[in-house]
Amino acid sequence: MIDRALVERVRSNQPLPNGGVEVLVDLITHQDLITWTALSIFLAAEVILVGFLLQALVSNSPTAGTVSAMGLLITLVSLIVIQRSNLYLAAYFKLVRERCHPDDLPIFEVRPRNRISTGWALAILHMVFFLLWGSVTLAYFYVTYFRTGG
Repeated sequence: MIDRALVERVRSNQPLPNGGVEVLVDLITHQDLITWTALSIFLAAEVILVGFLLQALVSNSPTAGTVSAMGLLITLVSLIVIQRSNLYLAAYFKLVRERCHPDDLPIFEVRPRNRISTGWALAILHMVFFLLWGSVTLAYFYVTYFRTGG
């Protein structure tokens, strides 16, 4: 039999200790892990598709259009997933800042001294993939459907 008094003491409606900062730290850690895992999977898919594209272009295979269209789709989905994950991270960091002591706020201003941020590097990487897949897709459709004579 379940002791109701014990359950009520264990599961009280009290707020989380320290404003839930420990829980937020766990959420931030897990979200960051999700972001980098998703990015790794998408980048592996992009590299595999580049290999397929090169093989299709060398062999004059009509699958080049399909491969490039899949590349466009994967790049778009990758960008959406990473942006969504970054929005969650920003929201978690905002909640942590609100719960921190004012003396601890400089922790959130730490920035590495490099010339380009990770966000910019990822944006440039996605732009390169968009340009690659988009130009191959457009070229494929032009050659397949709009080129006259031959």
